[in-house]
Amino acid sequence: MRPKFVIFPCVLFAIMLTVSPLWAKNKAELIDSFAQRKTAVRQLKDQGKIGETTAGYIEAVDATKVSAAEQQLITAEDADRQELYKIIAQEQKADEGVVAREAAQRHYSKAQSGDWFKTDKGEWRKVK
Repeated sequence: MRPKFVIFPCVLFAIMLTVSPLWAKNKAELIDSFAQRKTAVRQLKDQGKIGETTAGYIEAVDATKVSAAEQQLITAEDADRQELYKIIAQEQKADEGVVAREAAQRHYSKAQSGDWFKTDKGEWRKVK
C-alpha cells in the first residue's frame, strides 16, 4: 500500500508542472488585465487607500481601511505585475527585481499630487 501513496503525489506534481505554464498570462493578456483594473486602481489611489512601493507593487496604505474586494484587486494587480516583470526580465536578460524597481520609478514619475508612495524604510509619503 505504501508505494501508491508515494507515486500518486509524484504523478500529480509532475502533471501540475507540465500544465501550469498554460495558466500563465502572456504580455498582451497582462496589459489587458491592467487596463480592466486601471479605473478601480486609480479610484483607490484617489481615496488614499493604496499607494505604490519602491519594489514596483501597490499596497494598502492602511490595511484596516480596505475591504476584502479591494484587497483582492491589490492582490490581482500585484500578481500580474510580478508576471510582467518576470517576462520583461527574461526578454532583457535582466534581474526581475531591477525591472520591478525601474517600474516603480516610472510609477513615481507619473504620480498625481496626493498619491502615496512607500519608501525603502517602509514609511508612507504623499506626492506633492
